[in-house]
Amino acid sequence: MTDRGAIRTHDGPGGWHITLVECPDGLSNVSTVRGVTRVFVADLPAPGSTGPSCFAAAACTPDGDALVLSRQAPPALIISDRGYRRAPVVPGTDELVDVDDDEMILIFSSTVFEEMPQRLARVLHGHPEELLRSDPGAFLLDVFEETGSGAGAVITRGATHPDGGPA
Repeated sequence: MTDRGAIRTHDGPGGWHITLVECPDGLSNVSTVRGVTRVFVADLPAPGSTGPSCFAAAACTPDGDALVLSRQAPPALIISDRGYRRAPVVPGTDELVDVDDDEMILIFSSTVFEEMPQRLARVLHGHPEELLRSDPGAFLLDVFEETGSGAGAVITRGATHPDGGPA
């Protein structure tokens, strides 16, 4: 638990490591069914809202592929030491991506991108190596201490360093 929300971790088949944070007005979930690890993040809808569901998700297979999707929410970010790319590229669609051991997937609810915390902005403006070397839980703590709302997940694959960051 943090001042802002709950951080949880989960390991899935195929070497997947998931770190999630959920604030009071956000929702995050991880489950593994038939070898596929499913990760889901969303902002909770306003009371009485009848609008469409807004969420981002990933389904991670044991062979290193991840099906990422977003519905009325920002796309996932695939982070590598070369920078980042969005997935899916076309909003509202699904994209199958191959995730290497030196890459990670970030998924956040809409609130996080609307508030654009400084720690996330640094990653997006040319400093992905800071995130790749850091502990996923510490990164999420930094992001959500600043925003205090929404939900998010860092998804990595492969071995991890003793400090919690990817190998």
